[in-house]
Amino acid sequence: MHQTGYFVGEDCIGCKLCYSVCPQKCIDISKKPVVINQNNCLHCGNCAEICPNQCIEKRN
Repeated sequence: MHQTGYFVGEDCIGCKLCYSVCPQKCIDISKKPVVINQNNCLHCGNCAEICPNQCIEKRN
């Protein structure tokens, strides 16, 4: 099954800006690339908007 939501690509530099704007704080910043917990994600898009490398993509 194809997962929907926001996913972080390999270009992630681990800057943690996405975590700072996540209302759910559902991004695991202990890994690189960081991992978004899809069960808690509100799909608000804040992370994708702030990403300096634009490596967070929305999948429908």
